[in-house]
Amino acid sequence: QSVFFCFNYSYNNKYLFESSLRVDQSSKFAPGHRKGVFPSFSGAWRISQEEFLQSVDWISELKIRGSWGKLGSVGNVGNYDYFDGLKTGVGAILDQGKQDGVFPGKLANPTLSWEKVDMTNIGLDLALWQNKLSLQLDAFDRMTNGILLVNPSLPDEAGLDDKLSPSVNLAKVRNKGIELSLTHNNRIGEFNYSVGGNFSRIWNTVDNLGGQGDQISGNYINRVGESIGSFYMWEADGLFATDAEVAAHAKQ
Repeated sequence: QSVFFCFNYSYNNKYLFESSLRVDQSSKFAPGHRKGVFPSFSGAWRISQEEFLQSVDWISELKIRGSWGKLGSVGNVGNYDYFDGLKTGVGAILDQGKQDGVFPGKLANPTLSWEKVDMTNIGLDLALWQNKLSLQLDAFDRMTNGILLVNPSLPDEAGLDDKLSPSVNLAKVRNKGIELSLTHNNRIGEFNYSVGGNFSRIWNTVDNLGGQGDQISGNYINRVGESIGSFYMWEADGLFATDAEVAAHAKQ
């Protein structure tokens, strides 16, 4: 279930404001944890509409803007992850024979909740010479909290396989970056053309793994302070190019 609210305001076509509010509920979470409230705000100032720039005819548009918002995601939550699960099958060996039984198949996490994304953005829009040259510049900071870690390690005292452990809202990841786009529009006789390009740079960092330690999968690792999916493999000392280099090496 979702309810959405949006409000827009413009004063004299120069000062722009927008806000929105989402209230979402998902039955993937236990009662008491189903609701998520996600607001957002944005504003802009069209400087090119001010009187002191009206005489500057080579500036077609100049606008600065900023925004902040929060969003929610159910992530990798399963449909019934807040319930305990049971399995049937061979549960024990008694009297030298296999005995069927019922045993834990999945541990519940009744506190599962939304993955939350907070994003802040500041930007600049600039158009020159009757929109022949357009520039758009953005800088953003995106923080994702409560990312699900599937099957975090259980303490040995539990006497259960790690595969039974529930998903937990533990991890935190940050993405910061800048984006720049340039576009040139022109006309030669009856021929119209447009040429554009863009550049982006993103810094991705794992900020928190909920105390679970490094998450290693094959040749990749998630480690606090490094990017998601960093390489994890042997570091090469170099290559032998000649037999003489082999003979001169300390290890034979």
